[in-house]
Amino acid sequence: MGTQTIQTQKLDTTIKEKPAFIEEIWKQRNKTWNRSRIFMLIISLLAIGLSIFHVYTAGFGTLSSWQQRSVHVIWALLLIFLLFPYKKGKKFGVMDVFIVLLTIVTAFYMITGAEAIQSRQGNINNSDIAFGTIFIVLVLEATRRTNGILMSAIGVFFLAYIFLGRYFPGALAHPGVGYDRMVDHMFNGTLGIFSAPIYVSSTVLILFVIFGSFLMKSGGGQFFTDFAFGLFGNKTGGPALSSVGSSALVATITGNGAANANNW
Repeated sequence: MGTQTIQTQKLDTTIKEKPAFIEEIWKQRNKTWNRSRIFMLIISLLAIGLSIFHVYTAGFGTLSSWQQRSVHVIWALLLIFLLFPYKKGKKFGVMDVFIVLLTIVTAFYMITGAEAIQSRQGNINNSDIAFGTIFIVLVLEATRRTNGILMSAIGVFFLAYIFLGRYFPGALAHPGVGYDRMVDHMFNGTLGIFSAPIYVSSTVLILFVIFGSFLMKSGGGQFFTDFAFGLFGNKTGGPALSSVGSSALVATITGNGAANANNW
């Protein structure tokens, strides 16, 4: 008790000796916190907007196939570039700002000109080629930030394979295609980037993610666990039965029963 009193007195003396120093640290800390708070507010609003978009289109009808998928992907790209910096562990820098602005410009072109872009499928113009190229690069960069450079390098390899097929041996060889045709296939259609996985993600999977996240954050996940324990906890083999019961209930909000085996 006496030691704690002495330490408290020393701490009080230190604080009284350097009030200006502590005050300056507190100001800097508040300044940093305010910056990060505004930044996270922007990200939160974007995420909420994406959720509202998908809930609305699920209830009142989706857009055209290409529009639905393109909005889904470009919005996700913007969130990725805001959440994952250009260099891992570094602060949001000039390159991040540039890529975010580039994403916004590309999104504006894709959303406002969606019908015109689709009408030019198979006969794209120079603007489509330019923005299609930018979009492909943005997807590769987002892949690098979220999954590592190896996954992005695999994507670059197969893009190169489109043009360099004539140099591959045997069954891997092919005549190759022109650059404009590659961009048209990858960007302006539903067989390249906007293929079946993006279709499922933009219409079905995203709704499971939104609903599951909302229910988990609101305490629904814990309720399922508590409910299973209350139902089976006092029975023979209670822990095992509770695990099965809670896993089954959690699977109803994630859509994947095999991935929700809760262990105790």
